[in-house]
Amino acid sequence: MASALALLNRSLVRQGVLARSVVASPLLARFQSTKTVDGRTQWVGLTNDQDFFKKNDKLNRPMSPHLTIYRFPLPAILSISHRVSGAALTMAISAAAIGLMVHPLSFYIDAVQAMQLPAACFFTTKTLLAFPFTYHTVNGLRHLFWDTAKGLELGPVYSSGYMMVGLGLVSAVGLAML
Repeated sequence: MASALALLNRSLVRQGVLARSVVASPLLARFQSTKTVDGRTQWVGLTNDQDFFKKNDKLNRPMSPHLTIYRFPLPAILSISHRVSGAALTMAISAAAIGLMVHPLSFYIDAVQAMQLPAACFFTTKTLLAFPFTYHTVNGLRHLFWDTAKGLELGPVYSSGYMMVGLGLVSAVGLAML
């Protein structure tokens, strides 16, 4: 096996990945796309004049469904959004820390006050900024509760999911009112 890998490495380095001798080598023949028709083996890879979709239509291959046609259940949506909110919070905290290294906090406060935005705009912005934090916190508490091996049946998972989203929204609005 080691000698075969050494031979492959030598061929790739000396002659390039697209060299005819590399593609035609017996070592790589087993990795090429082939089909058997009437006892003969034919190569079915793309040639220069073929299009991927035309080739698949000609071979009657089914098209894989796109991810957006599926309706995800609530637990899957909440799990994905928990991960996304955690990543977003990490990036936001890092960006805020870098921003505070560039200018002092008073600079940003003066810049926002100079915009003279209405109170509704401030409230909406504060709510949108607070929601990922409250959502991630409440969902984290839900996961800690699950660590006790309680509430893992389908019914309680859905009810705690709805309750968690509602509590996250109420908490975000409450934080925005401060």
